[in-house]
Amino acid sequence: MKHLALALLLLAPQAAFASWLPLWYDIPARNNPQDPAVSRSSGAIAVTSSAQHSAAPALAAAGWGFDAAGSQGWAVDPSAGLGILSAAASSARSHDGCCSLACACAFQGLTQSGRVAVDLSSSPLSLAGRSLRAWLYVPAGLGLAGGLARLEAVDSQGACVPGPAISLAGLAGWVALKAGPGAGLVRSVGLDISGVKAPFYGTLYLDSVSY
Repeated sequence: MKHLALALLLLAPQAAFASWLPLWYDIPARNNPQDPAVSRSSGAIAVTSSAQHSAAPALAAAGWGFDAAGSQGWAVDPSAGLGILSAAASSARSHDGCCSLACACAFQGLTQSGRVAVDLSSSPLSLAGRSLRAWLYVPAGLGLAGGLARLEAVDSQGACVPGPAISLAGLAGWVALKAGPGAGLVRSVGLDISGVKAPFYGTLYLDSVSY
């Protein structure tokens, strides 16, 4: 009996340590978001990271081509008008590469406007001595409705620096747009559509925005 009690005493710390060890071992995986999470399904083991990945930078090497099937930070600016409803990368049309930025429009007429832009305020872009260039696909319906298209930049002081306005009346297909050369840092680059005089429901495509 004495020997049995002694054996139980010796085994108790090991049992306690064994029950505590998995909990201690699991602490890094629970507290460190960089640790991968492992799950098993139908005998296969899948490893997925629980880390929060930041989005890719909006600014490409020399512009925006939308070929990674993403909008690269471009979005609708509702403060400039409600004619453009949404902006998303699409493979439906492209000037070069595989994708462009599809801008879904619902112009009601009455010289309505719309704008899509990319916010560069966290990392301003220098356009000193450089020109902005882009291609815009104009459906025949918008050509009939008329309107003006232009590229524009917003400088570090909040002032808009527009390029020349191109009349869309009677146009269809890819149209070249240009603005600049710029004089310094800009915190936003955008496409502005204004003065659409007749209702138009369709999609514009912006591609190959370069500088």
